[in-house]
Amino acid sequence: MLQRVARLSAGPAWFARLQILTIATLCPQVFGKETKVNNNTTLNMCSVIERGNINLVYNYRRAAAAIDMALEFANEILLPPEIQIAFHYKDGGDICAADNKAIGSAIEWVKEGVNCNIYLGPGCDRSVADLYRFAAHQEVPIIGCPAANVVGNTQLLRKNLPLLIRPAYTFTDVSRLIIRFLDMFNYTHTTVIADEDNKFYYEFGDSLAQRYRRDRRDLYKTAKILLFRSNEATETTFEMLLFDASRQSRVILLFANATIVRNIMLHAYGLGMTEGEYVYVAVELFRSNYWGEFTWKYDDTSDRDAQLALRSLAVIALYENHNQFFAEFAKEVRKRSRQKYDYLYGQFEEVDFIVTSFYDAVVLYAQTLVQIHRLGGNIKNGSVMADSMRNASVPSPLGYAINMDVDGDRSHAYSVKQLSLVTGKFEDILRINYHNNEEIWYGQFKWPGRVGLPPDVPPCGFDGTAVSCIADMRFGSEPGAIAGLTVGVLFAALSIAAVFAGWIMRKKKKEMDPYWWRIRQEELQYLGERNKSKNNKVLQSGSITRSETQVSKSRNCSSYASGVIAKYNGLPVCVVELPNKTYKPTASLIRELNQVRTINHPNLHRIIGVGLDNENYCELMVGDVCTKGTLDNVMENEMIKLDWYTLHCIFIIIFLG
Repeated sequence: MLQRVARLSAGPAWFARLQILTIATLCPQVFGKETKVNNNTTLNMCSVIERGNINLVYNYRRAAAAIDMALEFANEILLPPEIQIAFHYKDGGDICAADNKAIGSAIEWVKEGVNCNIYLGPGCDRSVADLYRFAAHQEVPIIGCPAANVVGNTQLLRKNLPLLIRPAYTFTDVSRLIIRFLDMFNYTHTTVIADEDNKFYYEFGDSLAQRYRRDRRDLYKTAKILLFRSNEATETTFEMLLFDASRQSRVILLFANATIVRNIMLHAYGLGMTEGEYVYVAVELFRSNYWGEFTWKYDDTSDRDAQLALRSLAVIALYENHNQFFAEFAKEVRKRSRQKYDYLYGQFEEVDFIVTSFYDAVVLYAQTLVQIHRLGGNIKNGSVMADSMRNASVPSPLGYAINMDVDGDRSHAYSVKQLSLVTGKFEDILRINYHNNEEIWYGQFKWPGRVGLPPDVPPCGFDGTAVSCIADMRFGSEPGAIAGLTVGVLFAALSIAAVFAGWIMRKKKKEMDPYWWRIRQEELQYLGERNKSKNNKVLQSGSITRSETQVSKSRNCSSYASGVIAKYNGLPVCVVELPNKTYKPTASLIRELNQVRTINHPNLHRIIGVGLDNENYCELMVGDVCTKGTLDNVMENEMIKLDWYTLHCIFIIIFLG
């Protein structure tokens, strides 16, 4: 016993301090009664982890130093002298795919005479699914870090994978958090915008959709999934994604890396969609170069706009709880990674959650060995070991508890963050701890123009035509309190006031509605046949009665600004067909429409709106009817004689715009 305690002085200073601090709480067997056995036992931890690909969030070269430190801690402190863990590693390749090196590595260990008692890794869920079949035959547990989407990729129920232990994070857990967030604020209409070029975010979007479909049909029926490829995306791509989302939801889930999210938020700002009516949600589980830093500050010309835009963004992350020794632990990981594994952490690169999850995996396994050994159980029985690691909670030397749920998945605390106007950084507003089932509020959500978050459905509906936008004036009186004449006068006055208020509300709504220009096909009542002109793809009109508008008859309807007559909101309008699939409502086009909308002159053709097809291309331009004809009519009418001076003035005016 004295020899074991004396070993505390060996190793670097960080290790000794961690040992002294945690030995009494983590390892009561050191100071208590030990179980004596005649033969020493060596347990083989076989690790196959991907390496060499910076596009994977898991990388052996980044995590190897932490694994070494955990093995030292387990063998030197946690485990009794007669039990030791031997570590065996094989390269898991540089891609995440089925049929990679995992199965081949397991077969090689068998040929080499290595009987694996536990598998650590892979990180790739597809590789874990392949290796699981081999491990199940051996009855050997697998610790996947993170193996976050095994259930989604295999379509198996979690209970059908009893030998799988996941001490990192899972898509199921994060999806559950998002649904809980939606329920807290009564959100039922959501749009998911996911990047197909990013494996993590693409699969996470798919995982959330599967959970909607399986567990929450109410959310599934009203959800919309929009996919895009960031490597091919243009400004129009992002604008159309936002436009599609706005047509049926005010909660937009952005599953993309930090740079793409910032870009989308800038486009939302340009479209007027960051004024407090929308809730954008992004996922940054932990700080990592893999998904970048969620910040407005890029030191470019868009910083100010980005800062304003990101006020409408909530970020979901794993709750960080580092003790005073974590900085020393991270420093040692960086040092060993550079010296032993030729991996150089960047200046701002974190020793992130995946690295510490590999460390925790070894600690969890070692603690379980100690527990089974003290109870006299068989520490080489894989089923018993896996079962003991489920629904367990063990302390980590890094200052937190490793809480595992009944399925063998890590039970986490999560943070929901909002941009602080004081610090300019995303800070915790809400913490949700699944293990303790508690919610801790650090403040209130403050969205642009309001305290709290906006409603699920805007007052005027997603298309701006909700009945609630019409003034609902209700009044009454106590029976017999007012004479009949007074009631009649009051009724008339209130009626006039209601009509006036309704007119004011409709006028205000139209002025404030960012989609005032959008006109649906079913809102137009055509008064004639729709045919294309041979020359300019315009629509030909039919007949229209003189009571509806005072226009002169003209062939090809040229007096109607080269369009056809239709009714919109009960008034005649001119509808012009635009070139097929040429224009889309981009931010610049909408800005121009807003500018043109304010122009009102009897000699100018007033724009009323734009009609879109099913693919969101601008199909129709709707404007006033030119009751006195157009400039074409004047130039072509032989009855109107224009001298050269008048024609010259017209040409100059046209030339000058």
